[in-house]
Amino acid sequence: MYKKILTLALSAALLLSGCTWVGQNLDEVLAALETTQPAATTPTTSGGETTDVPADDASPGGLARLQAQYTRPDLDEYLALAEEAYTLGETSSSLSAVVRKVNQLYDAYDEFYTMLYLADISYSMDLSDTSWQAEYDFCMSASTQVDESIELLYASLAQSPILDELEGQLFGDGFFDGYDQPGSAWPEEFTRLLEEEAQLLTEYYDQSDVMAGLDPYAPDYFDQAAQTLGPVMLDLISVRQEMADLWGYESYEAFAWDFYYYRDYTTEQVDSYLEDIRQYLVPVYTQLWGQDDIYDIFDGSYDASQCLAYVSSAAENMGGIIEDAYALMAGDGLYDLSASPNKYPGSFEVYLISFDVPFVFLNPGGDITDLTAFAHEFGHFANDYAAEGAYLSADVAEIMSQAMEYLSLDYATAPDEDTLALVRQAKLADSLSTYVEQAAYYSFEREMYAMDNPTLEDLNAAYAEVAQAFGFDTVGWAPGEWATVPHFFTQPFYILSYVVSNDAAMQIYQMEQEEAGSGLALYTDMLYLWESTSPLTFLEEQGLGSPFASGRVEALAGYFQAALC
Repeated sequence: MYKKILTLALSAALLLSGCTWVGQNLDEVLAALETTQPAATTPTTSGGETTDVPADDASPGGLARLQAQYTRPDLDEYLALAEEAYTLGETSSSLSAVVRKVNQLYDAYDEFYTMLYLADISYSMDLSDTSWQAEYDFCMSASTQVDESIELLYASLAQSPILDELEGQLFGDGFFDGYDQPGSAWPEEFTRLLEEEAQLLTEYYDQSDVMAGLDPYAPDYFDQAAQTLGPVMLDLISVRQEMADLWGYESYEAFAWDFYYYRDYTTEQVDSYLEDIRQYLVPVYTQLWGQDDIYDIFDGSYDASQCLAYVSSAAENMGGIIEDAYALMAGDGLYDLSASPNKYPGSFEVYLISFDVPFVFLNPGGDITDLTAFAHEFGHFANDYAAEGAYLSADVAEIMSQAMEYLSLDYATAPDEDTLALVRQAKLADSLSTYVEQAAYYSFEREMYAMDNPTLEDLNAAYAEVAQAFGFDTVGWAPGEWATVPHFFTQPFYILSYVVSNDAAMQIYQMEQEEAGSGLALYTDMLYLWESTSPLTFLEEQGLGSPFASGRVEALAGYFQAALC
């Protein structure tokens, strides 16, 4: 999962990417305007110095060093700085003065989110830890005002007497179009809804801790999951539908696409794509998982040392920036692979911008898929390391991670040959499952948000219908199973990115198969990409084909049929 979104606020898609590139331009302009401008200082970790970490260390201590630098953000101080920026933006004719103040606010914004992400990582490590829960809850409650401050900043800059200079030298022509209208910043009602959503996400974490005490192998586990987490989902659906209504969207799906995901393909293309997956890939999926011996791949037990050996050997053999990224991650202990029932049930990577380091979080399941799951998150880490913090669309970001999984199949030389052979089989089976299962999940999300005032029974019934349509009868399913998918709660409509990006990642893998080194060369160049790019445009720029191309899914069905069945 890419950069687990902690608050689905307007800034997630529109402001974070904007802040980054504008902030870099701000630094350049300041350097030109004031050659004596003092350098900004930010907290750092070890400054690139590495220490030896035992190969079997699941929790090497890097997080503890970062936690020692945590300070609860001072919201009053931040808002006071924001007010200064608003006033200066509306009144000052000094470009350097405005730039300096805006840069200060951007730095404070980055510092706030660094602390929020650090609190989230720490709380995710142990959902029963009330001290980190309190920090996470505080940051979440403050995040809406912090996000709103950037919109208010732009509204004030739209009134600036030097607006032409700001657009010409920094933000780009037309950046402030619309911000100069009364009420152009988000309305108070939107702030209220975002705060309510944040409170519900906190409740989701709380209830996830309750779920940690249940037996996942009990016959009624999924029913208990739906009963425990379902009420939170129902409230989230209601709040999010209100958001869509507030902004004049016909559906929350359309709202999410515009506000969060920067997608340049259409829902009509997705309709056809999902139908192709049902027609061509579901039959192969049911055939694969109907084979008794396929489950033998997942019978073994694997630990952190094997995950580290796998990714370490792959990174070393890939070399260059990828090897450097792994050296930082391992040397500074910027990962956690420890398993715990109280840990957040998933994996993610996040970039702590004020510390200038990425961090990988994984709650392993103990089977062979942990090796590629770690490679997946390391792909995000390598991208953030190479780009010094990447702000990409979800679809493009997931290409970075999934391509690392595929390439690791060719470049890993540890822990042993038998394990590597199983990893390859498991990854190809997982790839087919990604297409089918994530497409099913996305179809279910559409059903959820299309309902008016749904009940828990409505959600269970909708999931049952989708599960049957996508062949889940082969692998087994339960009506309440949907409640165990974190993305439904924390990142609605993100799941489609896994399907679309998996296709691009497979193309890179197929390049590597046809000509050794070619896929790696393209992937390495991609890692330096940091600014947000729409997915189809990105694929065209990289010489890759569209996942929506006619015949593509049918061809994939033949590929998987030959490779797995």
